[in-house]
Amino acid sequence: KNEANNGGGVYINSRSSDTSFTIFTMKGGSISGNLCRKNVEAAAVYVKGKNAKFVMNYGLIEENIAQFGTNNGCAVKVDMGGYFELNGGTISNNKGNGVSVTTYNWNTPFVYSSFTMNDGTITGNETTTTSGATHAGGAGVLVEDGCTFTMNGGAITGNTAFSYGGGIYIVDATFVMNDGDITENTATNEGGGGVCVSNGATMEMFGGSITENNAQYGGGVYINSS
Repeated sequence: KNEANNGGGVYINSRSSDTSFTIFTMKGGSISGNLCRKNVEAAAVYVKGKNAKFVMNYGLIEENIAQFGTNNGCAVKVDMGGYFELNGGTISNNKGNGVSVTTYNWNTPFVYSSFTMNDGTITGNETTTTSGATHAGGAGVLVEDGCTFTMNGGAITGNTAFSYGGGIYIVDATFVMNDGDITENTATNEGGGGVCVSNGATMEMFGGSITENNAQYGGGVYINSS
């Protein structure tokens, strides 16, 4: 077990002056059992900066713990223009958001992060706390701050959020669904068992399926303007 304030398993840091990609390619093995010691950060993998890239072809990112006090962190965090490509493998059974795609910049213009899911599975992740309102949602995937999540295949299934978006929670961000399955996710106390779209976010669905999800309202998709 590894422990850190951020990126307990892997930390990729691309500086603003870098002109080429810093790339980590995962072709097998596991990143598991890591602990995040800091609020709303990453227990397993942290991808930071516009030239930082993580490509996951096979393997497991599982059973990492990213809950600091009563606040959720995440297993995988893509931040400040970073990029994550999921082609296979599984992100599963983590405490906190399975994936968080965000940007936090001191300077403008912002550099927005992105996550592309071509295949693989995001499953069994759970947010269980009551504070840190945004991070109590999006047990499978949380996307915020103008960032983009594109789903071309794979499955987001069996995730459980304390609040909004059992499968995916999109907050002032963009979700494009071309294919894949979002199934059997739960938003325990709020809306959007499969997907919650909130605060000026955009969702475009061209294919795939959203089925058998459960929530207090909007079992499949919940559109929340507040």
